[in-house]
Amino acid sequence: MKILELIFWICIALVAHSYVFFPIILKLLSASKKQNSIIYGVDEILPDVHIVMSIYNSAKVLEQKLKSMLASNYPPDKIHLWIGSDCSNDNSSEIVKSFSITHNNINYFHYSERRGKSQVLNDLYSEIQQSNPSESSILLLTDASVFFTENTIYELVKHFKNEKIGLVGSNIFNTSFKKDGISFQEKAYFEREILMKYQEGVIWGTSMGAFGACYAIRKQLYHPIPKNFLVDDFYVTMKVLEHRAKAIYDLNAKCYLDVSNETKTEYARKIRISAGNFQNLAVFLTILCNPFSGIGFCFWSHKVLRWFTWLFMFIAFISSMYLTYHNEFFTLIFALQLVALFTPVFNFLLEKINIHFKLLRFIAHFYTMNFAMFIGFIKYIQGIKSGVWTPTPR
Repeated sequence: MKILELIFWICIALVAHSYVFFPIILKLLSASKKQNSIIYGVDEILPDVHIVMSIYNSAKVLEQKLKSMLASNYPPDKIHLWIGSDCSNDNSSEIVKSFSITHNNINYFHYSERRGKSQVLNDLYSEIQQSNPSESSILLLTDASVFFTENTIYELVKHFKNEKIGLVGSNIFNTSFKKDGISFQEKAYFEREILMKYQEGVIWGTSMGAFGACYAIRKQLYHPIPKNFLVDDFYVTMKVLEHRAKAIYDLNAKCYLDVSNETKTEYARKIRISAGNFQNLAVFLTILCNPFSGIGFCFWSHKVLRWFTWLFMFIAFISSMYLTYHNEFFTLIFALQLVALFTPVFNFLLEKINIHFKLLRFIAHFYTMNFAMFIGFIKYIQGIKSGVWTPTPR
């Protein structure tokens, strides 16, 4: 019984470390640290920026996206747009072409075969290399559903005056919030994740993965993404860190995104991300061998333990179930876990009668998304044969 108790508490401690203690550690260590101060001034000669964007049936948001990029206060002659359509069959091409009539800095490629975002990004990178082999320029990777402010590009690029900086992530804000659905939980998740990544960057320069919605990277540090990879942004970030360059976030590099409000949609997205996470884990496994380095500690604490939270929760559940026969305390613990396990069902039924409890929704969301991570792990084990996926509706 002592062994089962030990197993139970180890599982609880691992989950608590990732979700509770690690954020506290980041807050304490970052309190005395300052963001990179070696930056380009607005009056200095700024580097060329190649904005790279893969689109698929993005007509609903594409015009607004293009306008937000072209309205930047960054020098217009320094901005180059590279847009690749992953076999879109809506009027995305017409929208881009209409803008290219009056803006000669737009380079558009329509690919007739659907291959997924990662391969489109790789192809656009090859096009950029052929037309501008200079190593001093910056790539800014972004999605069609994310809108810039006039300062976004400058706030990202200014840090590259510091030669140690290899990647800079942006601060993404949710543009909508609804009483029903999961927009509140997703908003809280985004804010917490970005803060943690900012703190990791300030302390060690090891932000654990840029959000693919908007981030900048030195062109020479971009590594082509492997075929069929589902989470390209994490792969690109980890490659930067492998080269001992720093990955940071700038909270002033603001952009806006309409976060999903539907559990079904977000559940499917989390499955894809989970499968992609395990692809990345297989590639960067050796980094975990040194858990006392900044990158190793962050990788373990922020990512890997979370990716296996579903497993720790399952082991803790089974352990406590057996311990109920010998300990009243574990009878209570098991009962609480059993109730928590059904919170997605309780929450669904209450929402049907328009009753909303925030705490219940957070617990339900936590269990639902961890189940999605488990399904993603199964899909990874079965083998991922395609990097094609449908973008989350915004």
